[in-house]
Amino acid sequence: MKRKLQTGLLICMFTVMSSQAYSDTLTVDGAIDIALRQNTSIFTSQNKLESARTEYKNRANVLYPGIQISSTLSRVNEAPTVGLQELSPYSLSVGVQGNLVLSPSMLDGLAALEHEYTKAAVDREEAEKTLRRDVKQSFYNLIYLEESIALLKESMDTMRAQYEQARIDYQNGRVSELNMLNTKVAYKNMEPQLASLQSTYREALARFCLLIGLDPSTPPELEGEIELPAPAESLKTAIWSEKNPLQIQDELGGRFDLQTAQISIEQMKTNLDSQRHSGFYPSLNISASWMPMMREPFSASTWEGSFSDPWTDQGSVSVSVSLPVDGWFPGSGSKTKIASIESSLTNLRAQYQQQLRVASNEVQTLLCALNDSLTNIESLELNREVAARNYELSEDAYQSGAQDFLALQQAEDELNTAKKNLLEEKLNFLTALFDLEYALNTSTETILKGAHE
Repeated sequence: MKRKLQTGLLICMFTVMSSQAYSDTLTVDGAIDIALRQNTSIFTSQNKLESARTEYKNRANVLYPGIQISSTLSRVNEAPTVGLQELSPYSLSVGVQGNLVLSPSMLDGLAALEHEYTKAAVDREEAEKTLRRDVKQSFYNLIYLEESIALLKESMDTMRAQYEQARIDYQNGRVSELNMLNTKVAYKNMEPQLASLQSTYREALARFCLLIGLDPSTPPELEGEIELPAPAESLKTAIWSEKNPLQIQDELGGRFDLQTAQISIEQMKTNLDSQRHSGFYPSLNISASWMPMMREPFSASTWEGSFSDPWTDQGSVSVSVSLPVDGWFPGSGSKTKIASIESSLTNLRAQYQQQLRVASNEVQTLLCALNDSLTNIESLELNREVAARNYELSEDAYQSGAQDFLALQQAEDELNTAKKNLLEEKLNFLTALFDLEYALNTSTETILKGAHE
């Protein structure tokens, strides 16, 4: 009964917390915080990092000797004799054995653990940066779709007003039936566009909820706007400034793909050293054992005296050095393996240089895209200002009776189109900016350093 009560309380608490999470509006920072707590890729990469950290932390266990405890009861087919006395065919032994092998390849194993730990840390950081980029891009894409739907609805209101006016004019004989029908078709054709845009929004919102770990059936209300982090002219200067450290070739080394490639090279070098050490270097073997044995465990006289009397120690301590020599033969397996690893290492280094060139080209492409987008934004800003001024003049003319309502609605429709085009280009800029942030493994503050000065 108590357990059922506790379970019920937990369910109620979870329900309340979930309701609170969905009842409030969700900002982009809030979405990132939720995703970092609930996204599966973050969970798995963190588990791998913890596992690699544990192995690296306990790397000194390679110096632990192998220790075994054993006990053996045996019977020989023919009982041993001492003189004319026949002894018991049974014997009992208890042993403790320890063995430790020291070789240069042990150090290679420690280096391999360090490489695995470093790679797990890079994977964990990459998973977080990837998630942050995807959440921001998805969030602002949803904001864009919401704004697009609102602007399209306003345009539909304009078209509906035009249709109603054309219908009235047709009834009064001022326009032809064909003119009225064309206006109706233009209005009706916008309804499928709205339905398609709303469907796109619902699908994008569902993907967004799955990305951050929320229930798609109860999506949150988003709060945010698509705006540039600074004026377009300042952003241009900051992005293309010669003082910007991101233009330096060495800064590409922070990319996740290049870090992973560099770790792969180090791992291959460690494998090469390990193969050389195991194939051509000596190893030291230290072993010790303590193995007392009793000849007649079932004889009553054996246990009459002191407990230690019937036992004889057959333990030993040994130190041996071994040196492999087969690796020195022409075409040996060790030499062949070393040659194969060296070839793979050469390929990895060549691939790294190719990745470096590809990374440099990707960054330059993103920088050009940002610059082009800012140029377009400046032009679209001017178009929006002109459309806004035209709407103001049309509104004044309508109030004074110099212009009809349809002209005012047309000016509003042109203003909405200008707003939508500007909004879309700003979204393109933010998308490219987030891609560049991820491509360089840096922050937008670093990329746009100086834009606010």
